Amino acid sequence: MAPHVVAATSPLAHPFEFNDYFSKSFPVVRKTNAAKQVRKSQEQTLPSKPVTLSPARKVHHPKAEEQWHTKTAIAFDIDGVLLRGGHVLPEGKRALRMLNGENPKKKKVPHVFITNGGGVTEDKRAADLSKKFGVNILPSQIVQSHTPMKSLVDKYKDQLVLVVGGEGLACREVAKEYGFTKVAVPDDIAHWNSTVWPFRKLHPDYIKEKDSAETEAIAYDFMTEPIAAVLVFHDSRDWGFDMQIIIDVLTSRGGYIGTAQEGDIKQAVPLYFSNPDVIWSTDFPIPRYGQGALRIATGALFKHTTGKDMEYTLFGKPYSTTYAWAETTLENYAKAQGVTLPPREERKVYAIGDNPASDIKGALAQDRWEPILVKTGIAKENDPEYPAPYVMNHVEDAIKFILDKELD
Repeated sequence: MAPHVVAATSPLAHPFEFNDYFSKSFPVVRKTNAAKQVRKSQEQTLPSKPVTLSPARKVHHPKAEEQWHTKTAIAFDIDGVLLRGGHVLPEGKRALRMLNGENPKKKKVPHVFITNGGGVTEDKRAADLSKKFGVNILPSQIVQSHTPMKSLVDKYKDQLVLVVGGEGLACREVAKEYGFTKVAVPDDIAHWNSTVWPFRKLHPDYIKEKDSAETEAIAYDFMTEPIAAVLVFHDSRDWGFDMQIIIDVLTSRGGYIGTAQEGDIKQAVPLYFSNPDVIWSTDFPIPRYGQGALRIATGALFKHTTGKDMEYTLFGKPYSTTYAWAETTLENYAKAQGVTLPPREERKVYAIGDNPASDIKGALAQDRWEPILVKTGIAKENDPEYPAPYVMNHVEDAIKFILDKELD
C-alpha cells in the first residue's frame, strides 16, 4: 500500500492538527462492564489413614494456541499511553502484565506497539521498554514512525540519502540497519563546510565518530555526489539548521549541495516525513511541537523562497501504510510465538491512543480496528471530529474493558 503523498496547498495543509484538546469540553463516551469475577478456594486436608495411590494421570501440556486468545489483538501507542515524558505510567505496567497472562482466564493476548516516535532501532526500543515495564517486549512487536520507511530501501539502497532528526548519529544507525548503504546526516554537511550554518556546533557523538578509525564523517563530497532524497526520521534537535539544509537540497541543482536553481525553481529531490504529528505530550502541562510542526515551518519557508508548495510523502499514523505494516507485524510476532492468528477479517484490533488526530483517526479508517482514547496524554475529552467509540481514564481501564468484553 502506497504511503500518503501530499502536495501542501498551504503551510496549514492539515488544520485539524491544531485542535486545542485541552480547552474543549465534549461528552465522553463510556462503556463499562460491572460484572466481577469471584475466585473461590477450597481447603484440602491430608487423609489420616494410608491410601492406595491410583496410576498417575498424564499431565496435559497446553499447546501454544491454548495459552493465547487470538481473536483479539491490541495496538498500543506509547507516549501519552504507557509513558509520559519518558516516565512509566504505573497503569501501563499492570496493563502489560495482564496481556501476558496475568488475568482471570490466564490467557495471553497478542499486542504490538505503534508509535509516531522513533530515533532508535527497533531492537533498542524493545530493550528500553522491556527494562521500563519489566516484561519481555520483542523488536518484532515494534512499529515506529520510520519503520515503514524500510519500503524505500530498494529505491535508494545504493544512492546517497540525507537522514534528518534524532539525537546525535542514532538515525544514521537506524537507516544503515534498514539497508540504506549511503547515509549522510546534516552534521556531515556542516563538517564538510562549516559556513553552511555558522551557528552549528557538531554533536559530541559526531566528533567522536570523526576522530575514530571507523569514521563515516566527511565520506562524501557534496559538490560531486548528489543527495537523492531527504528522509526525516525523527524530531529535529536544531530546527534552524535542519530547515536550512533541507531547503538547500530541495532548491539545489540535482541534489548537489552548494548549488542553487535560478528562475523557475523546481523541487530537486523527493522529501519524506515519518511523523505527521504537530503536537505530542511530555511532562509539560501542555503539548509540545513535533515533527509535523517542522514540516509546516519548512513548507512555509520553501514557499516563501520558491513561490511553490513543497511536495512530500508522509508515513506514520494516521496513514494506512503504517496500519498495514502493523497487521503484518502482529502476524509475524504471533508466528514467532508458535501461534497462528485467524484471518484478518475474523479478528479485531483495539488501538489505544491519546491523540485524536493520529491514533483515533487512523484506527477509525481501518476495517476491524476499534480505537480507545485514554486521557493520560494529549486529549482530555473525546474529540467531535475524530470521536473514539470508547474513552477511558487510562490504559489499565482500557485493557480491563477489552478482556472483560472479549476473553472466552
